Amino acid sequence: MEKHTDSDTGNDVPRTPEGIVAMFINGDGRVVATANDFNPGYPGGFSQQDAQKIRARRALAGELMRALSSPLLAAAMAGAESEPDREWYEAQINALTTEMEQK
Repeated sequence: MEKHTDSDTGNDVPRTPEGIVAMFINGDGRVVATANDFNPGYPGGFSQQDAQKIRARRALAGELMRALSSPLLAAAMAGAESEPDREWYEAQINALTTEMEQK
């Protein structure tokens, strides 16, 4: 297995992708939605891991909305092309993400 030197610790570590995998599991232990982020990019002021957590949470909120809504609503959300629809969709994701962070 190929290894590289970790920039934080200086140790040789296996070359594996670094990312975040998020899962929403209901009370019965069933996985309702999953999302992940392996994008290495991050904005100034955030660590790569923090940026990946934020993006994965937002993606999980969207997947959860699609999983728990009716097929017609999910199709409408996926096809939101106009700016008012996109703004509504983003507001729903932000509200759900905030609720998830509080729990």
